[in-house]
Amino acid sequence: MINKTLTWIKNLKNPKPLFPSFSPSMRLLYILGLSVFLFSSCNRYYVEIHRQRINAGYLASTSVNTPDPRRCDPPLGEMLVIEWLVSMEIMEKNPQIRLYAISWDNEERVYTWPIKKRKGYRTFSVLNDDFIRTGGLLTYRAEIITEDGEVFREWKHQMWVNLIKAE
Repeated sequence: MINKTLTWIKNLKNPKPLFPSFSPSMRLLYILGLSVFLFSSCNRYYVEIHRQRINAGYLASTSVNTPDPRRCDPPLGEMLVIEWLVSMEIMEKNPQIRLYAISWDNEERVYTWPIKKRKGYRTFSVLNDDFIRTGGLLTYRAEIITEDGEVFREWKHQMWVNLIKAE
């Protein structure tokens, strides 16, 4: 046991090279290839949505088992958290978040909020009576639009389709 510990400490003082069998040119190609892969696969500016179910388990008092009058009649519904990051150039064009939400009763609602900061989030909830009446959210889509109507970024739920209204 002591020998293993001493060997481990000795290896800390004299670490093995990261690429022991690679030539210097091969190491450079490997690092460049890895850099291109990592930096080209990410989108710097974005909008995205996370869905959260709201029920008794959502209350903090449920997790820590403390008294809470809301546990007798807990909220019921869903919450969307819309996150974004935009560039300074887009901030100069007075961007807005536009949320299109289709509920299970085939009602489409459109909400628009101004973006005041480059990075932020906004929540949207369907709770209690509204949740029971509509059945909750079926699908949704968010987009960042500028004051001239240009769509900068868009995020769609995997089941999103444009609602066809029959008259």
